[in-house]
Amino acid sequence: MKNKNQKNEQEKASKFNKKQVICNILMLVFLVFFLVLDIALKYVIESKLGSGGVANFIPGFINLVVVHNYGAAWGLFAKVQWLLIVVTFIFLIVFLWFFFTKKSNSYLLGIASGLLLSGTLGNLYDRLVFGYVRDFLNFEFMNFPVFNIADSALTVGIILLLIYFVFIYPKELKIEKQRMKKEFGKNGEINTDDLDNIDTKRFDLKEALNFKKMWKKHSEKKAEKKRQTTLQNVEADNDKLDGEEDEK
Repeated sequence: MKNKNQKNEQEKASKFNKKQVICNILMLVFLVFFLVLDIALKYVIESKLGSGGVANFIPGFINLVVVHNYGAAWGLFAKVQWLLIVVTFIFLIVFLWFFFTKKSNSYLLGIASGLLLSGTLGNLYDRLVFGYVRDFLNFEFMNFPVFNIADSALTVGIILLLIYFVFIYPKELKIEKQRMKKEFGKNGEINTDDLDNIDTKRFDLKEALNFKKMWKKHSEKKAEKKRQTTLQNVEADNDKLDGEEDEK
């Protein structure tokens, strides 16, 4: 029975790892595709139309207008572009840390991350290389800032990320709590009341970080305990061998 349970746990872990790999691949595919598409379209359209050039794309709905944006949306923060660059780098560091420490198997998170990173890097590339962002998509039927593929990827990525945090993350956290209870609670290595106090119905960054610290702390304790047990077993085997040699 014990071997059967261990086998089931190994199968679940293997399945989780495969999903995690697919999640990382999805992130990379969406990142590369939309980043290349954004930079390529900016180059082609500006080469054809030139700065300030206009061309019909879908009459009455959207046209192409080459605009150099020195700020954010609606030209905000144009005089402090260095601040936009600094904020972008901070966002990239924090988000990449979250993505690779979260180790989620959610395909939605992989897609959202790829879109967010492609949009962020696409506009960061423009700011670093040209000193402005190249926008070219314009809605004719409404007063809306001219935008680009990177902006679109960012917008869709944020929407998908919100969906992940509202509907999927709480379920993942609940599963993690169950795993932790099963792994540490039965031996009294962790106060299960601390786990029950973590709210799994909504996303809370502080609680999520505390949960990660709790999981890491007890995983390290378990690994150290296992290491000590292995060392003790090795020492016992060595003593046994020494005793047998002395008898001979």
